[in-house]
Amino acid sequence: MTLLKEHLKTPDTAECARVLDQVEKASARGTALARQLLTFSKGGSPVKAPQDPVELVRESAALALLGSPVVSEIEAPSDLPRVDGDRDQILQVFHNLFLNAVQAMPEGGTVRVRLEARELPPAGAPGAIPGRVIAFTIDDEGPGIPEEILPRIFDPYFTTKPAGTGLGLSTSHSIIQRHGGSLRASRAPGGGARFEIWLPVFSGNVSVPPAAPPQTHATRRARILIMDDDPLIVQLLSTMLTTMGHEVVATHRGDEAVAALEASPDFDLCILDLTIPGGMGGEETMQRLRALKPDLKALVSSGYSDAPILSDPGAYGFLGILPKPYSFRALQTKIAEALG
Repeated sequence: MTLLKEHLKTPDTAECARVLDQVEKASARGTALARQLLTFSKGGSPVKAPQDPVELVRESAALALLGSPVVSEIEAPSDLPRVDGDRDQILQVFHNLFLNAVQAMPEGGTVRVRLEARELPPAGAPGAIPGRVIAFTIDDEGPGIPEEILPRIFDPYFTTKPAGTGLGLSTSHSIIQRHGGSLRASRAPGGGARFEIWLPVFSGNVSVPPAAPPQTHATRRARILIMDDDPLIVQLLSTMLTTMGHEVVATHRGDEAVAALEASPDFDLCILDLTIPGGMGGEETMQRLRALKPDLKALVSSGYSDAPILSDPGAYGFLGILPKPYSFRALQTKIAEALG
């Protein structure tokens, strides 16, 4: 940011854009690491929904391989069922595995992903739930995983990379286990690394919602009540919502949010932080707000994913969740969905 401030003294839009791009990439890397640390340390329960397995792989590959000499090849039948999973957590797993492939092939190469539906028998994979699964096989063309390392490859903080954290594979393994699936590593037939993932198929009915019209920065002006104990988050969230064209009333504690609604009940939406140290958090605050305004629309926000409310926000009166950290676009989408 200091570098950007220096460039702003003698404005060079191209150079400023380049610096901002670097800041954004660094922020994305920090976000990924923070999520891995939170997932690993807190053991966050997945917020499951039906997911297109091919799209998950494509999206992860597009981001992880961007700017690298590595390309991906994806092989999958057209009629694959959806998997039952937490989109962000599964994307994190594939992102970690694609990054491993990039690091294993610094001169370039191909990472091949094959998807297929299988029936997993009771003893099909340790820890996995028997039944119908989607099997993902990911092969790279790197030097492969030495036999002596294989037993430790999913151990927390174990890494052979000078700049590695040792969290990527252990977090990925933990995520897949919490989905009732299995992740294992071996040597690919060609000598590279092979990772195999089994994820349970979604067993419910998948409804396809009608295509939403393109959203602008503010589909309609709304009055939004926000509550978060972190002053920086309150400031940033207020700025983003104001930029979208909304009117914002900011509070830091549950009692303040309740008082704000009592003073002026004409809020269209509220965004509540789930955890307020030493105070009334989002769940209790929502109960108090709903007592004052039963039809109040609300989103719950949190940096953790181990609370039951995040797995089923509707049961607690919320329309959805807003996982921290979130981007401007993610916030914009959630607001548009909540306001209908």
